[in-house]
Amino acid sequence: MPAPTATKRRKATTDKLAPRKRAPVACQFCRLRKTRCDGVKPVCGFCRHHEAQCVWGVATEEIASTPAEKEILQRLDELRDLLSDAKETTSPVAEPQYSTSILQTRERPATPITAASQNTTLDPLANLASPFTHTRCENVLAWPIFHSVVDPNDVAVESFVLECDNSVVLEDAMPMSPKTFSNAPVSGLNLQTDQFLPLCHKFLDHVHPRNPMLDEEQLIEYAKHVTKYGLDWDGPSCLVLISCALACYTAPWERGDIGYHPSADSVTEDAVSAQAYYFAAKQRIGLLGWSLVDIHCLFFASVYEKYALNPLQAWFYIQQASTRLQAHLKRQTKTSCSDDCTVRSDGLMQRVFWSVYKAEHELLPELPFRSSGIEVFTRTDSMFPSPPAFEEESNDASAFNEQDSRSKERSWAFYLAEISIRRTITDTIFTLYRRGERYWLNHVESLVRQCEDSEEQIQLWHSHLPLSVQFDPDGNPDNELAFFLKGRFSSWRSYVLRPVLYYVLHRPSQQALSPQITICARGLVALCAESIIHYDQHHRHGGIWFVCRLSFTSALLLLSVVIKSDIDVLPPADWGSLVVMSISTQRKWEAQSADIRRLRMTLERLYTIVCHHTNTPTCQS
Repeated sequence: MPAPTATKRRKATTDKLAPRKRAPVACQFCRLRKTRCDGVKPVCGFCRHHEAQCVWGVATEEIASTPAEKEILQRLDELRDLLSDAKETTSPVAEPQYSTSILQTRERPATPITAASQNTTLDPLANLASPFTHTRCENVLAWPIFHSVVDPNDVAVESFVLECDNSVVLEDAMPMSPKTFSNAPVSGLNLQTDQFLPLCHKFLDHVHPRNPMLDEEQLIEYAKHVTKYGLDWDGPSCLVLISCALACYTAPWERGDIGYHPSADSVTEDAVSAQAYYFAAKQRIGLLGWSLVDIHCLFFASVYEKYALNPLQAWFYIQQASTRLQAHLKRQTKTSCSDDCTVRSDGLMQRVFWSVYKAEHELLPELPFRSSGIEVFTRTDSMFPSPPAFEEESNDASAFNEQDSRSKERSWAFYLAEISIRRTITDTIFTLYRRGERYWLNHVESLVRQCEDSEEQIQLWHSHLPLSVQFDPDGNPDNELAFFLKGRFSSWRSYVLRPVLYYVLHRPSQQALSPQITICARGLVALCAESIIHYDQHHRHGGIWFVCRLSFTSALLLLSVVIKSDIDVLPPADWGSLVVMSISTQRKWEAQSADIRRLRMTLERLYTIVCHHTNTPTCQS
């Protein structure tokens, strides 16, 4: 290649450290006039304005002389970016340290704190906006396609969670509001000691299978101890109380009950009982240290807050669990113990680590915060926790043994699949979202290739699921854990396809769509329709807040297609009823979450406006 080309390619290596600048190349006419050229090819702005012939230099022509050279250079740029990313990570499998605090799509004024954080050398990617910035539903609401129909106050919101206060009384929604729960004299309620053991068993049956990180026998021993001797002010008593609180909040899963809406009375009764146990547990959380039992308490406190639709409190607890776990991991590398102790503690430690990792990275795409750095501790020798030997778990009746063993095998199959898909979703977000919307518009061919590769990876992951948690993507799973995995599967595909839909919605009108782009965009539209129906079937669990936001995002994407009215990518015929179903999903849970209520109100307003602009009659909600 000629020297000018090599120079230009070397210059591109600084793109990671600063915004891309216009190449210092001008057309011959602008050079002759000694004026600045905007560099637009094949005709620059000045030549177009004056209807002059725009002639470029030899070096410029050589850079992009043939389509083959363009393709080669584009592939080399992608490889360069991948190699650069690999060098910036702290270990071969460590994930990138995202900066998620300040930089957003909309520019914000710099402060001394943000300026210092952007100049630090501790985080090589601190000067880049987090890829998670572009995954939140608030960012989708700010897409240009919505600017003419969305309230500017809604567009300006960085996070509905931060804008809303979940302690606000929503008296018109439920007889007893979240504030009433928290202000109720739960401290005066007698905690029945004879309920500790059955509630812990219920916890192990309905909550533990989604995160099998506890030593089940140890929890039962703790429950027996507090039943016999009373509650102490330590980690084991705290863990028993949180387990009881979660058990009160959990109901057995039922298949296929679309449109199910629990009565306010049943929700209130469950919440009050759960709050009583949780209040007692919170009195002990401040006394916790950093043992594994203490970290378990903080983790399940985070799970409880997600059950209660308090994502901020859930984030605070998972951050405490993460930092204490990191301290525990660092101390462990400097100490030694017996082989039996090492095997037992390592297995438990792996489960705690991946549960905390998974919980934090589930919240990151929805909250405007940064990672605690726990991903630095991922190691090639401990990629996944090891399941126990199920056949040796118990000496009771063989029939019960077989059923219990199948249940535990399914739980572990789900747990390992969740870890795998959560890591892959994080990788997908980093690959597709780190450069933002501007990159999507200018590099759609690269996006399509990445989408095709990701779709192959998704299908490979699905085909390797164990039989106990397999599901038909077009059907309704017959067990709870497969039902949850189907939701993960759909959200992964949505993350993959969303950048292509953005291009379809915002591309210049004269640009035609290739068949591959059309297929991807239509696939996302169909996926959004399926997802809204899937999300409406959920009962209360630790992911219900995410369900509401994902349903909201799916409805937004459908409405964006309606607004665009592109003949190549059309909305489903029943798009109105699907949006109304999403509104119903928000309304089902808004009594306990002010930010979910804000989502519902925003979606209702947007739906009404879109129906008015398209002369479409509104469906009844």
